Amino acid sequence: MEEIINLTPHDINLLLEDDVIIFKSQGIARVQQKENFEERFDQIPIYKNRYGKVEGLPEEKEGIYYIVSFVVANALKGQRNDLLIVTQAERNEKGQIIGCYAFARL
Repeated sequence: MEEIINLTPHDINLLLEDDVIIFKSQGIARVQQKENFEERFDQIPIYKNRYGKVEGLPEEKEGIYYIVSFVVANALKGQRNDLLIVTQAERNEKGQIIGCYAFARL
């Protein structure tokens, strides 16, 4: 049996044609991030983000997919095939995301 586990800090509403599936947050996968000073452009400091170890993400298991942030998926791009990100977002009148129509892989 296949399963999708939401490892983002918020619930995700998948908007299907006849239904809405709510994926409750079941933990948070994060990637360590470090900002290193690179240069100044006039008086503006410019940093480069460097990504480290991913935390809170279980080992890959057949039949299980994990919804993660773009940053986590990007940090592991090409290393895992079980990571999903939200795509085709739907927004309310205030511009806030209220759901999505699909998931994607990087």
